[in-house]
Amino acid sequence: MSVSIFKEPISLFPSDLLERHIPNEHWWVARTKARREKVLAWHLYGHNIQYFLPLYPKRQPSPNRERYSILPLFPCYLFFTGDEEARYNALRSNQIIHLIEVKDTPRLLKELSQIHRALEAKVDFACHSFYEEGDRVRIKYGPLKGVEGIIIRKNGGFRLVLRVTSIEQAMSINIDEALVEPVDIKLAA
Repeated sequence: MSVSIFKEPISLFPSDLLERHIPNEHWWVARTKARREKVLAWHLYGHNIQYFLPLYPKRQPSPNRERYSILPLFPCYLFFTGDEEARYNALRSNQIIHLIEVKDTPRLLKELSQIHRALEAKVDFACHSFYEEGDRVRIKYGPLKGVEGIIIRKNGGFRLVLRVTSIEQAMSINIDEALVEPVDIKLAA
């Protein structure tokens, strides 16, 4: 299936997806390869698989005219529902790095419905990280898998502080927040 770079995918397919709840309906969160969310959305649409990809328009600087790009609200994430065949078809797209099966479907649908309503209302918004400074986290993927530390913010990015308490010293490394998961309670940074 060829994908036009000029046509945007439908953000919510079908349009009533978040308004209904079917008992025992399976939902997944797809972590996609970088900048492949729309490609996955087109793939799911082509296979009649129901999904939600929150998109928003962002004004791009241009000296001659007003330009907008349609961007994913949550980069590298797409939400979809279906049976095992739908899950398999999504994986066959070769756009997914990791799949997370949703355990609390009613909660997910409520949260996504709120996000969708806010985007549809075209209200002014800002994206926020789920993690706050001082949260203890563990790296989930990559060469540092299993390493634990404390999140701090520096220069608009995230750093992971690795401590050696016996000598009261520490180091910090740049980290993509998508690579970490919470460990326990918040500590002082």
